[in-house]
Amino acid sequence: MATEDESSASISNNNQQQLNNNLIISPIISKNNSQQQLIKEVVVLQKNNLLQTFRDLFKNNEILDQPIDAYILPRTDAHNNEYISERDQRVKFISGFSGSSAWVIVTKESALLWTDGRYYIQAKSELFDEWTLMKLDGPDCIMPSDWIIQNLENGSKIGFDPKLFNFEKAKYFIKKLKNFGIICIPIIKNFVDILWIDRPKELIQKLFLLPIEECGEEINSKLIKVREEMKKQKCDFLLINCLDDIAWLFNLRGSDIPYTPIFYSYAIIMEINKIWLSKSINYEIGSLFDKKYYLAESPISKMRTIKNLIELNGMRNSNIRDSSALIKFLYWINNEISLGHLVDENRAARQINYYREQLDKFISISFETISAVDENAALPHYHVNENNNKIIKNESIYLFDSGGQYFDGTTDVTRTICFSKYPSKHFCETFTLVLRSHIDCACARFPSETSPVLLDGIARLPLWSNGYNFSHGVGHGVGHFLNVHEIPPYIGYRERNFGLKKGNVVTIEPGYYEENNFGIRIENCYEIVEAKNLKSGYKNFLEFEVLTFVPIQKNLIVRELLEQKHIDWLNNYHNKCFSIVGRYLQEKGMQV
Repeated sequence: MATEDESSASISNNNQQQLNNNLIISPIISKNNSQQQLIKEVVVLQKNNLLQTFRDLFKNNEILDQPIDAYILPRTDAHNNEYISERDQRVKFISGFSGSSAWVIVTKESALLWTDGRYYIQAKSELFDEWTLMKLDGPDCIMPSDWIIQNLENGSKIGFDPKLFNFEKAKYFIKKLKNFGIICIPIIKNFVDILWIDRPKELIQKLFLLPIEECGEEINSKLIKVREEMKKQKCDFLLINCLDDIAWLFNLRGSDIPYTPIFYSYAIIMEINKIWLSKSINYEIGSLFDKKYYLAESPISKMRTIKNLIELNGMRNSNIRDSSALIKFLYWINNEISLGHLVDENRAARQINYYREQLDKFISISFETISAVDENAALPHYHVNENNNKIIKNESIYLFDSGGQYFDGTTDVTRTICFSKYPSKHFCETFTLVLRSHIDCACARFPSETSPVLLDGIARLPLWSNGYNFSHGVGHGVGHFLNVHEIPPYIGYRERNFGLKKGNVVTIEPGYYEENNFGIRIENCYEIVEAKNLKSGYKNFLEFEVLTFVPIQKNLIVRELLEQKHIDWLNNYHNKCFSIVGRYLQEKGMQV
């Protein structure tokens, strides 16, 4: 495995000079924030008085020009990241909820948290007393803005942190509430930060350049393409706060956020009358400009998601190595359980990580490993800890979702296995339907630029036909040694203005979750390629080419629920697992 020093030493002087000439990048410097002594009396906050202390800030004239009636807080950071540092876990601090998707509203009488279906069960167990759980999806849900309109009086004022609100969405939100007489007040000092007296310090880690042998394109070449897009829109400046865009553009990687090789920064690309604002820009920055700006998806995001040949080759190779680690894990855990050895969720997760750590070019895991047995697997984003760590027994259903960050790519894989010799009919039927959903999506052929919503429907149909569903998307993009959740692209039921393109790398991961019983998910990474052997002869059709090669447990399959095309796909897939990973292991001197 190459160290950071080794990788930096291999960078050409030409690449280094390009960086010096073109890079305008501003790491956020941690400030010695004394909380301005706004609440000197706060020393220790207990759960039972945290909300009241929070509400007391509504009328604090040291931080407010006028009192407010409510405060709204999204679970994100100033860069709209999904994975955030501990110091940005404000929603967790105020409510107890640790999931990655949430909105919080605190009024003088109520405290509410919205999250999506992936986290309902988790939120029920984590939320502090006095909090009410609200749904972000489903037919009976009420969105946060609508709840505000229905529950706050005309003339009410609601505070928000402008750093944490997407500029475009904030403008819509402010206008919508204003139409009902509710005023939004941007407050620079975040209320949670004021109360969080032991808030973790900001960590600014070293950056390193990704060698051209791994990234495949020089910085100058990328900047030329970006400036061409700027000229089309007659923009002189492009302002970027999306961290994976910045990392990709300048061939830089860092480690400011766990599991993701990005770093805190902003960037400005200059062209020698109008400023281009990336749609991910937050409200605090966006509101600095007058009307002479162009608000749109950053051109860098679209470029980044279409991998070049070297990036794609790295994604293929890293997934093969990664698959070998998971195959070793499957052998290990089946052997341990059959011998009656004690294996719990925590030990299994450590073993998965251990096998990855032995691989060439390994940097870190790409997210906290999900290791979930039986009813814990019904939580799509379950995380094991000392309090919930369950033993994996010889009749257990076990789901593991994990991935790796490698110098040449990023991976994301989920498998569900069962150790019982006689698994229930119901479990096997639902397992087979999830597998069928996966295969139907993986076999799809579609025109370039197809809306991913159409593929979401294809994947869900086998489950829908039997009265089942799942609350998360069918798939997401995967970055090249960047974010494991790279959006765009996104295969899901929420419409996104992004069609699938050749060179995208995505996951397919349908699932089924039964509260207090079990969870099932089958996930592979796929490269989107030109469709082969089309009878029509039409061009610009695409299909999925599998990158993950980890066997699927065959004795859980109900044959009658599959058509011959599903059987053929599965047999072909397992042949690839044996030949491709087997060849890799033989090259490493291992017996297959």
